[in-house]
Amino acid sequence: MLNTFSQPTRAWIGRIGLALAIGVGLGLLAYLAARGIAGAVLLSQQREILGDITGFSLDTPPAADFRATRKALQALDAAYQQSCILTGLLVGSLAAIAMYLRLERTQ
Repeated sequence: MLNTFSQPTRAWIGRIGLALAIGVGLGLLAYLAARGIAGAVLLSQQREILGDITGFSLDTPPAADFRATRKALQALDAAYQQSCILTGLLVGSLAAIAMYLRLERTQ
């Protein structure tokens, strides 16, 4: 099917493919970096929340509701996951657009 396209069309498709590949790579790298940073922040917040649970012993009930604490921690994790995904998508999209424009300019 590529043989039916002219040389300029094949070159244009190649530039788009290269720009998309670079955008995906940089988006993945940005996602991983954001996830690492968010993981460190999340760990700090989890330690803080879990440190607030005091008064636990075998003789008395716990001072905090563990189910509510677990749900709060899961909500924090979900919020950080969503922000990391959005960061990766944004960086990847901008990188793909910038690379395509640069490749078109040098053409």
